[in-house]
Amino acid sequence: MNIKWKYNSNYFKPVNGKLDEKQAYIFGWIEADGCVYHSHNSHFLELTLKNTQSNRKILDFIANELCIGGKRLYEGRTRDTIGLVIHNKTIVHDLETLGCVQRKTKILKPPWVEMNRKAFFKYLLGYMEADGCVTYANCGMGKPLLSISIAGTREICEWLKDRVTVYCGMRKGFIYKYPRLSNLCSLVYLGKAAELVREFMYQNSFCWHEEKRRKAYASLRGEKSGLFSYKDIKRVVGIPSWDVNYYIKAKLLHPVQIDRKKFYKVKEILSCLNYISERKAKVILGVSQRMVQKIAQEYNIPWVKRGRCKLYDKFVIENLFLK
Repeated sequence: MNIKWKYNSNYFKPVNGKLDEKQAYIFGWIEADGCVYHSHNSHFLELTLKNTQSNRKILDFIANELCIGGKRLYEGRTRDTIGLVIHNKTIVHDLETLGCVQRKTKILKPPWVEMNRKAFFKYLLGYMEADGCVTYANCGMGKPLLSISIAGTREICEWLKDRVTVYCGMRKGFIYKYPRLSNLCSLVYLGKAAELVREFMYQNSFCWHEEKRRKAYASLRGEKSGLFSYKDIKRVVGIPSWDVNYYIKAKLLHPVQIDRKKFYKVKEILSCLNYISERKAKVILGVSQRMVQKIAQEYNIPWVKRGRCKLYDKFVIENLFLK
């Protein structure tokens, strides 16, 4: 323990030549999004992220593991970013020994240390949360597919793919080469392969990035928490963007604020799908908007008034059109 700076200087020293799960998780974050610097007079490690609740949770976990005392996190000048800076020669030297070097963006190699199956997937989780992306890709197969992509050098992407193949027995991942960026690639998993990798990464997790995990389980959110983001409504539920904007402006959807982002309840979304506006009814029936009101009165079409908008039962309108 470094008493002057209150760091655990020996944290990144492998035990019996291997990293444990927590060491591998933090090392994955540092390799993907950290900065290691050393010169004759200075040795430090810096990890700077956007100032959100999820990122603050990750930095607090790293600070607790390294036994950092005093002021831990530092905010940027505009308070949009938050960072963790560690001035310690031993930690920097150990990280470089493991494979995390200076100016590593285009030259990063696989870690020079052994990891067992559990530790590898915690390393993959940390690396993915720092420099990866979780989305839902529309591949023309009906329901959008879960997509997990991890950016890095060709060497690191090939090594990650080989390790996943060894531990999962799955060869469905593919490497995409960025056309204008030398030696930078992206390892992508789609559909069932992405779901399998997701389950291995989050199995027995002790720490995770809330936003990435929420996206990774977005397809199951309707059964669990019942919350969807703006993009999830379009991709998972299958509503076009102009419909989402219409429902939000009509105040039919009441957002839940989580980590500076808005999420919507799936029950409210499904209830909105049962009703359509006068403009949409006009398009379906092929008449003017005033004629829609007369038809609604004549046939007693069920309607609801939400805010300033008058919505009609979608099923009845479509049946009228079929007749």
